[in-house]
Amino acid sequence: MKFKEVKIRTVILIYFIVILIMSAIIFFIMAKFGPNISQMTLLILNLVMDLMIMIMLIFTFKPTIYGIKALVRDVINKLDKKEIIYIVIFKLLVALGGGKILIDFLHLIDENFINSFMADMIIKVDGPTQYAVSVFILCLLCPVIEELIFRNIIFKRISKKFNAYIGVIISSIVFAAINIGNGIAGAFLFGIANCIIYTKYKNIFMPVLVNFSYNLLLVILVIPFLGDNANCLLFSTRNVGISLFVAFLKNETGIYVFIKF
Repeated sequence: MKFKEVKIRTVILIYFIVILIMSAIIFFIMAKFGPNISQMTLLILNLVMDLMIMIMLIFTFKPTIYGIKALVRDVINKLDKKEIIYIVIFKLLVALGGGKILIDFLHLIDENFINSFMADMIIKVDGPTQYAVSVFILCLLCPVIEELIFRNIIFKRISKKFNAYIGVIISSIVFAAINIGNGIAGAFLFGIANCIIYTKYKNIFMPVLVNFSYNLLLVILVIPFLGDNANCLLFSTRNVGISLFVAFLKNETGIYVFIKF
């Protein structure tokens, strides 16, 4: 089963509509309760935004239950667990290693700035409710939304217009751009890997499964430790050299795994 063809301008229109609605909601909240928005409110806003995008994509693609079941059966029959493991490991290593290399170099330039920047960037999840919302967003909504938009629409449309190589590069650059931060290098290579997976299996659920597996690892191994323990991610001049060396090893190991894949 293949999803119907959707043009890139449709995605742009969806994002434009969602941004307008979310801007109105945020303006109302700030006018009513002031500029200080709680972490829980931010999570709920993120959830609402992703749900709106998901609903619009469902109405756009109009998938059938029979078609979805066919895709799931195809995934079960063709699944190569080794490929999934390779991609998830390389993404985790490059995201942690490549991002830390950039942060450590910036730390050498201005320690106070980078510590302040990292403190603002850290995802803080306090309590089971926030954790449950984060899991729902990262493991259920994000993989489907991202793969439908970046692989099934952007990659496929650009590949048809030009060729697969240009499609891979452009869709991966755009994918990395929305994941801007210390994991941008990993996001770019992750985008390339998922384009390859999608091309190989002709089934959008394959890259969705890869995306889900990585995010599941994230919510199990990373997010639970980013609350009161966030200070462990901050740096001092005493450990930046060791941190840079370890980050380099992680990044190079991730690149090796990617090449092997």
